[in-house]
Amino acid sequence: MNQTKNDESKVVIFSVYYNRSYCVSNSVESLLNQTHNNLKIVLVDDGSTDDTLHQLKKYEDLDKVIIESGTNQGFTRAISNAIKKHADGNYIAIHGSGDNSLPNRIKSQAQLLDQNEHLACVGCWVDNIFPNNETRPHNRRTAETDAAEIYHQNQFTHGEVMMRSSCYEEAGGYRTFFKYTQDYDLWLRLLEKKKAAFVPEVLYQRFVREDGVESNTIRWQAQQELKELARRCYIMRSVVGTDAIKMFGEDGALLLNGNPDTARRLRNFAAGKNAQDPETTLALSTIAAINEFGCRKKLVKHALSSSLFSKTIRIVQPLRRRILNLLNT
Repeated sequence: MNQTKNDESKVVIFSVYYNRSYCVSNSVESLLNQTHNNLKIVLVDDGSTDDTLHQLKKYEDLDKVIIESGTNQGFTRAISNAIKKHADGNYIAIHGSGDNSLPNRIKSQAQLLDQNEHLACVGCWVDNIFPNNETRPHNRRTAETDAAEIYHQNQFTHGEVMMRSSCYEEAGGYRTFFKYTQDYDLWLRLLEKKKAAFVPEVLYQRFVREDGVESNTIRWQAQQELKELARRCYIMRSVVGTDAIKMFGEDGALLLNGNPDTARRLRNFAAGKNAQDPETTLALSTIAAINEFGCRKKLVKHALSSSLFSKTIRIVQPLRRRILNLLNT
């Protein structure tokens, strides 16, 4: 699939910019200097109000570069739409706006994926560079990782990652509800069936900007809330194979709020569901258990399997047996 130019796998790089005109040049040049040849670079301007689009358009005549622009959608929608339109390669690579990918990044990551079918995505070693030009190593991990580990500690910075296009599609891609931590939610879904690895070499420079999420208390708090929601969704999938957003759309995210009152209302609502609908009954009851017990998988599963569960929501025995079968599949 898409292997030409000396049998290299095709990689499509996506980079989304919003009001970052001052750092377009160095960042884009780092992509043009990649040693991997079978490459397409998609640069997205997300409705910037400064000179960003003008700076990006300096590269639009290059064969390997595509420029996308439009009204401001927010990062998640912008990158999701670009991927839907342009991801025609073997692999999807992310590149943070204003960051630098060192020359061998794409080649090294693509080779690692080529040689290891069990991997869904790969990262690399990263240096964080601060406004005072101080450099700090972000991660020097060498072992492989998976969703269970990522749940406890996210090992990746967003811009360092390359993933299989097929795995991205199977996982459902970015979910637009996640204005922040969209990457963390994706990794937790992407790595439920496959693993991730790291090229043990510094191949990415992440610039910590003064206008980043961490610089704004409200945005930082929203990020933390969405991170916790991603964790609750992971626990729900690990128990019953789906999550609230998959079942009920973006409104389902509001149900997984960690509120005991919501848990009580959902149990009462589940009690009134028809005996012919075990999937919905189980989903609502799982959400209730997560809101009550938090992200503690064993407690959640024990609560759903116990006799107390059937008494609490007054399910009849045939429905209870069907729900237990769903839990054990």
